[in-house]
Amino acid sequence: MDYFSRLFKTHTGTTPKAWLIEARLQRAARMLAYPETTVEEIAGHCGFNCPFHFSRSFKRRFGLPPASYRRIRQVRGFVDS
Repeated sequence: MDYFSRLFKTHTGTTPKAWLIEARLQRAARMLAYPETTVEEIAGHCGFNCPFHFSRSFKRRFGLPPASYRRIRQVRGFVDS
């Protein structure tokens, strides 16, 4: 592990890669509130080259595939502040 990675993990408790993936997934979760953007487009906007990999990562993180997460957000009326 290089110096930056060790320093980063010491201060954040996570690796740079894990932090970046989490940030991308959080952004995707916010973007799913907008139905005019497809899941594939969201995946690309959030740095995932493969929609399948995005969906798998999203489900692992949030417990639901992106499309199901979107439907629940719309039904419950979640709004980001």
